[in-house]
Amino acid sequence: MWKSVFAIALGAALGAVLRWQLGMRLNSLFPTIPPGTLLANLVGAYLIGLA
Repeated sequence: MWKSVFAIALGAALGAVLRWQLGMRLNSLFPTIPPGTLLANLVGAYLIGLA
Protein backbone atom coordinates (compact mmCIF):
# COMPACT_ATOMS: atom_id res chain seq x y z
CA MET A 1 0.00 0.00 0.00
CA TRP A 2 2.76 2.47 0.85
CA LYS A 3 4.35 1.83 -2.52
CA SER A 4 1.16 2.98 -4.23
CA VAL A 5 0.88 6.05 -2.00
CA PHE A 6 4.49 6.97 -2.73
CA ALA A 7 3.99 6.51 -6.49
CA ILE A 8 0.89 8.72 -6.45
CA ALA A 9 2.62 11.41 -4.38
CA LEU A 10 5.66 11.38 -6.65
CA GLY A 11 3.51 11.56 -9.78
CA ALA A 12 1.49 14.45 -8.36
CA ALA A 13 4.60 16.40 -7.41
CA LEU A 14 6.26 15.88 -10.79
CA GLY A 15 3.02 16.67 -12.60
CA ALA A 16 2.60 19.94 -10.70
CA VAL A 17 6.14 21.06 -11.52
CA LEU A 18 5.80 20.10 -15.19
CA ARG A 19 2.43 21.87 -15.46
CA TRP A 20 3.96 25.01 -13.97
CA GLN A 21 6.94 24.83 -16.35
CA LEU A 22 4.70 24.38 -19.39
CA GLY A 23 2.55 27.29 -18.28
CA MET A 24 5.53 29.57 -17.78
CA ARG A 25 7.06 28.72 -21.14
CA LEU A 26 4.05 28.41 -23.44
CA ASN A 27 1.23 30.53 -22.01
CA SER A 28 2.99 33.78 -22.89
CA LEU A 29 2.85 32.86 -26.60
CA PHE A 30 -0.96 32.89 -26.80
CA PRO A 31 -2.45 34.55 -23.70
CA THR A 32 -6.06 34.12 -24.86
CA ILE A 33 -5.75 30.33 -25.26
CA PRO A 34 -3.09 29.05 -22.83
CA PRO A 35 -1.30 26.26 -24.75
CA GLY A 36 0.73 25.17 -21.72
CA THR A 37 -2.40 24.37 -19.74
CA LEU A 38 -3.99 22.67 -22.73
CA LEU A 39 -0.91 20.53 -23.37
CA ALA A 40 -0.63 19.59 -19.69
CA ASN A 41 -4.28 18.52 -19.61
CA LEU A 42 -3.99 16.48 -22.80
CA VAL A 43 -0.82 14.69 -21.68
CA GLY A 44 -2.27 14.06 -18.23
CA ALA A 45 -5.49 12.63 -19.64
CA TYR A 46 -3.50 10.40 -21.98
CA LEU A 47 -1.31 9.08 -19.16
CA ILE A 48 -4.33 8.43 -16.95
CA GLY A 49 -5.92 6.58 -19.87
CA LEU A 50 -2.85 4.38 -20.20
CA ALA A 51 -2.98 3.45 -16.52
